[in-house]
Amino acid sequence: MERLVSYDDDLTGRYHKARYEFAEKYCKGKNVIDVACGSGEGTRMIGTVAKSVRGIDPYIRPDDSEEELLINGYIETLQASSCDVIVCFETIEHTISIDLSVQMLALALTEGGMLVLSFPNSWGESEYHFHDTNKGLIATVERCFDISEVYGQCRKAHVDPIKIKVEDAGRYENILVAAKKKPGLSGELSYEERFAFIYSECLRRQEEKTRYIGFKCKVLPARIRTKWKRMFGI
Repeated sequence: MERLVSYDDDLTGRYHKARYEFAEKYCKGKNVIDVACGSGEGTRMIGTVAKSVRGIDPYIRPDDSEEELLINGYIETLQASSCDVIVCFETIEHTISIDLSVQMLALALTEGGMLVLSFPNSWGESEYHFHDTNKGLIATVERCFDISEVYGQCRKAHVDPIKIKVEDAGRYENILVAAKKKPGLSGELSYEERFAFIYSECLRRQEEKTRYIGFKCKVLPARIRTKWKRMFGI
């Protein structure tokens, strides 16, 4: 998976850093989870304004841990009602099931919690990008969230996110969404329900012969991989 380690002076780094600077206003005084935090540089930025912050990433190793600031984890392993704000940048296109990811992000938030999400716009599928995300993803987010604001980013023209209309989102390289969890969403998806989303996406992709994705089970946490094999024999 792509993993940005440092922001330094590189344009890609500054581009990503600008998202965290944008997110800080939503994180002030809140309990925050930074999903797919990479090296944790952005997590530390959020930590300067948040009440508390944790970064989760599947590539975090025990020796990366800084007083539990960074922990190993996935969107699919988020716990229900565990934070007030989730920051999730350039991640959802890497997941097997976007529908599942959006639900897991919503359920992990407390009542009225905020999601600050970014994703690439029509970059195509690749070795790393499991989905070709575009502005249509906003409608998927709206199933569980009320959209507060939509922003766009372009590496050359708008490194800092600028507020835009939904209908204009297709003009930008990356789309950012600030969204509030819909009232009444609570509870936690069972492992069976989570696997149902993932398995249905596997079947859909393989029936379309667009991509064989059985390998994806290899990067799931051991406890989920064991359950996957028990349920589906994969």
